[in-house]
Amino acid sequence: LPARVHTVIFSNEHLQSRLQSEDDVARLIGLLSPHFDAISAIVYLRRQDETAVSLYSTYVRSGGTREGILLEVDDGDPFYNLETMLARWANVLGENNVTPRLFLRNEMAGGDVVTDFLKLCRVPPDARFTKVTDENVSLSPLALEFARQFNDMVPSFVNGRPNRERGPLDTRLETAFPGRGRLPTRAEAKRFYGIFQASNERLRQRWFPQRKSLFPEDFSNYPE
Repeated sequence: LPARVHTVIFSNEHLQSRLQSEDDVARLIGLLSPHFDAISAIVYLRRQDETAVSLYSTYVRSGGTREGILLEVDDGDPFYNLETMLARWANVLGENNVTPRLFLRNEMAGGDVVTDFLKLCRVPPDARFTKVTDENVSLSPLALEFARQFNDMVPSFVNGRPNRERGPLDTRLETAFPGRGRLPTRAEAKRFYGIFQASNERLRQRWFPQRKSLFPEDFSNYPE
């Protein structure tokens, strides 16, 4: 790379979901280490119930048929336990090389995750960057339920290949029926979040000691 290149960025949500052990992370870092002087990780943390609701919308739009929004998990779940997720990266890279950020718009630079991320990566504003519109937006509850039932009758894939009979369904639904998606009840969301309160508190003490709680604990956006 030319001398003017100071940073190479790998951005992929599967770095969290698929690398579920320290050995997984160490293998990746072992592959990268010969090519770079230093490696660090930036990770955005989102409240577990909000993550689950967002994932459900993506799940249905990807062909899922499950009716329940929140999965049955325990505090050891490698996807939702943010404490263990941060620990496996910190144990491999060193704590000083891991930068956790909270996925809270009022605390991110410019109120935007991309702006915040580029600032952390020391990438200055550049007119050549084109800001894209949000993708993978949620559907209205009715459209999401229609898609779920449609998936059961007309699957997204047949013999491992996209089912052409579905046509541009996702695009049509997204255009005609955007919305907040289906939501669990307030009690269900609190119960799901509560599974991880103890590990969240330990994470707060280690990484965000200045905060009273790791995340704002307002659940008023959920229906009773």
